[in-house]
Amino acid sequence: MRDLASRLRDIVRQNPAGAREGRAPRELTYVADLEGGLDSGSVAAALGGIVHECEAGSCVVVERRWDADGWHGHRRVGSMAPRPEASLDLFDPRLADASGWARRVVFFDIETTGLSGGAGTLAFLAGCGWFEHEDFVVRQFFLNSPAAERAMLAALADIFEQASLLVTYNGRTFDVPTMETRWAFHRCAAPTDELPHFDMLPPARRLWGRLSGGTGRQTTNSGMAGSGSCSLTSLERSILGFHRVGDVPGFEIP
Repeated sequence: MRDLASRLRDIVRQNPAGAREGRAPRELTYVADLEGGLDSGSVAAALGGIVHECEAGSCVVVERRWDADGWHGHRRVGSMAPRPEASLDLFDPRLADASGWARRVVFFDIETTGLSGGAGTLAFLAGCGWFEHEDFVVRQFFLNSPAAERAMLAALADIFEQASLLVTYNGRTFDVPTMETRWAFHRCAAPTDELPHFDMLPPARRLWGRLSGGTGRQTTNSGMAGSGSCSLTSLERSILGFHRVGDVPGFEIP
């Protein structure tokens, strides 16, 4: 088998004339930017959203609101609003000095083009949620083209700069580092640097991840038996009694 250097030399030899003449590389064009592609307006209309315009460009934004008196499974939406007296530092000592953390808690999640990370991984969908007078608001940013990423990053920065606490599920090892890589790629400061961050995955594993009685099943604090899984869908079913319909498993999304 030939070594890597030989293979690279063969690739360069495929266009020796262009290399000698010093031609500039062909400008890359995203498929979605071509004539007849998916422009932001048509995507926003299809998703029931709007086109968010800013100095950095534009991206698609979809916002939904759930009333405080509505229900998610067998829990009222307003009953799940963060309470200032909650002792989050029992699960994460780093939050012991985060005074006023309950003022504006922002829940955050992303879907990406891959799970391995790195500079080539884009978050094509980013969702933020927060409570307003016990109503729950979800604002999602969708990239119909990579060209819209800078606008999405700017919009997320505006939300995070107003937040008092960031809450994720496995976000300390994936979501936040991925987004910080994207901000760095665009030479922008990461708004998450000084923002207190509570990752719910470790506490969830401590509370509901242990099997009981050697039966291979777990009992949650709601008295319902679960499978021992700490995926969000499993915890939703066992703790909130909510069953998703037509959902796509997270690992299949990339």
